[in-house]
Amino acid sequence: MHGHGAVLITSRDPFSKSIMTHATGIELEPFELAVADTFLQRVTYNSLSEEDKSGCLDLCRGLGCYPLALAHVSGVINGHDLTFHECLSLYNQGTLINEDESLALTGVGPYDKTFAAAFALKNLTRPALQLLQVI
Repeated sequence: MHGHGAVLITSRDPFSKSIMTHATGIELEPFELAVADTFLQRVTYNSLSEEDKSGCLDLCRGLGCYPLALAHVSGVINGHDLTFHECLSLYNQGTLINEDESLALTGVGPYDKTFAAAFALKNLTRPALQLLQVI
């Protein structure tokens, strides 16, 4: 089903805009450091100490000031009640984000199917499949 509207997709993959048939992607630059710092503090908490303020700046630098990365890490900070220094330390250790490399749903809850079968990927329209490739 095709409708009216728009979908905004962000990706760090420079080739993702060429996957869609009507590709009109634009490349966005990272935030300036001061903007990244202000953004991260507004979506988490305002630093009170100078040490914590420097932790926010260090975290922004570590994430390359990318808006999507900052938005993601803000959820982790808020969800786990972390300071900027704690978050940066976990990021540097590689333990901040746990990735499940398996796409199989077998053994998870009531599912006894693979990811592809459970979501009927073979029945998706071409535009839906292209969107899924980008995602």
